[in-house]
Amino acid sequence: MIKKINVILNNKQKSRLTLLILSSLPLIFLETISISSLPIYLITILNPSKIFEYIDYQNLENIILNMSLIERALYGLVIIFFIFLTKAVYHILFNYLEFNTIKKINIEHSNKIYSYYLDESYLFHTQNNPSKLIQNIDDVKRSTSVIFSIFNICKELILIFCIIGILAFSEPIILIITLLIFSLPITFFLTYFRKTLKQKGEIAKKSRILILKNLQESFSLIKFIKLIGKQEYIKKNFELQYFRSIHQETTVAFIGRTPRIILELVTVLSISLIILFLFQTGQSFESMLPLLTLLVVSLVRFIPSVGIILVGINQYKFHHVSLSNIYNIFNLHDEKIKEINLRNIDKSSNQEITYKKNIQFFDVSFSYPNSIKSSLKNINFVINKNSKIGITGPTGSGKSTLIALLLGFLKPNNGKIKVDNNDIHTNLNSWQKSIGYVPQAIHLVDDSIKKNICFGINDNKINYEKLEKVIEISGLKEFINNQPKKLDTIIGHDGARISGGQLQRIGIARALYLDPKILILDEPTSSLDMITEENIIEKILSLDALTVILISHNPKIIEKCDNVLSLKDQTVICNKT
Repeated sequence: MIKKINVILNNKQKSRLTLLILSSLPLIFLETISISSLPIYLITILNPSKIFEYIDYQNLENIILNMSLIERALYGLVIIFFIFLTKAVYHILFNYLEFNTIKKINIEHSNKIYSYYLDESYLFHTQNNPSKLIQNIDDVKRSTSVIFSIFNICKELILIFCIIGILAFSEPIILIITLLIFSLPITFFLTYFRKTLKQKGEIAKKSRILILKNLQESFSLIKFIKLIGKQEYIKKNFELQYFRSIHQETTVAFIGRTPRIILELVTVLSISLIILFLFQTGQSFESMLPLLTLLVVSLVRFIPSVGIILVGINQYKFHHVSLSNIYNIFNLHDEKIKEINLRNIDKSSNQEITYKKNIQFFDVSFSYPNSIKSSLKNINFVINKNSKIGITGPTGSGKSTLIALLLGFLKPNNGKIKVDNNDIHTNLNSWQKSIGYVPQAIHLVDDSIKKNICFGINDNKINYEKLEKVIEISGLKEFINNQPKKLDTIIGHDGARISGGQLQRIGIARALYLDPKILILDEPTSSLDMITEENIIEKILSLDALTVILISHNPKIIEKCDNVLSLKDQTVICNKT
């Protein structure tokens, strides 16, 4: 466990946690003083001379013994109030520090994992379901709760030992009786649910991943689901996974609250038995009152401490799977993160790839991991600067894989992809900055038309002259002018409020706004009517200072290109000029 926490927390976070641990020590001291103060106050009123059987301080003894009963009561109350006030203020400040530390760790860990996933290869994302990645990021707060559960267990254990020390100093026999009475329920809660909670934690995690997967898929397929009338099937699947997840969470919450109720009952039982024991020893009620007060106050503070420890242990068992998950992510991928950082350093030192002459594929072959069949085999061709290239071929011939290789999303198993004799993978970041890409499935954010075309650019940095130009080329001008809010029109999630053709045109405008040297179009106008499609393609192909690579099944569009690559059986079978 310590090893996992050591890997998960960086040095700065460990320093924060160390500060929190040190800050908890004064709080424990104040808790101990506050518990002791009430019985001492009663002794000061009822029998002040008894205090000085334990304290040899003559001046203090003379001052207290010379006070009247009212003075002792009044001054004692002032001191007790000051002690509890100091504890309350310090406790508030400590809680702020604790929650602020938790907040910072959660933010830093979430950002770290999210950044790692964004920097990971395209291939990584094809092999991992988004719902799993989202759940991994969400697991951060659960892993942090485990770390702070351990911290709270240690803090409360120290306080319990302080309480035990006070009782041992005051009346060892009473302490032994109390510990014997409480040992049975505490042992039961520590042992009975051990395996159950771990299993429930694993079930809950799997169910949370399936819930996210169900939600993402059902909202993406909403048209199809409504068309075939499978709402009930989807609902039942969601209800089943949600029930499994919530059932585990509810069970843990129930188990967490139960100990306090049982311990309160045991407290009443123990106090009753101790009173009977003290009466059996022949003590008067007045003489036993300070001891009973100490016992009651100690148990009142003891019960929450035991409750926090038991809840912390339950959280540790239930969320241990999340902590292990975050540990595995950090541990297994730290080397990859270092490689990414080194690669970023290399990018800054490598010569920028400037596309001035041509793009060359030299004997490029590629196959996906765990796949026996090659996706592309021995691909050779040259694309000259500012040429217009059409790519055609039957479904499954490797067109999309070829584009993914050209974009640098995939790396060839064999062969090289070069730009002016420079391998694109020596400075992939520089190469990708020169490309505009319009995929088959265009995804838009739930924002305005302007924000989608100028994606990732702040409003004060938008070039409106360039924006108007790409709107004109993509054929969006009339559509935007007909909208009440013009460029500020909200298009909905993935363009749900606009037509497929308008969505594709926004995708084209978004790619052109980047001022690319190379524009890659993967069937970008399939949702447009024939006339509009030809007009937009003609405008794009008429841009002289732009290399265009166009995938299409439309012969009329392909004919407009300078050169055509025909793919079949994962290789180029024809290179027509």
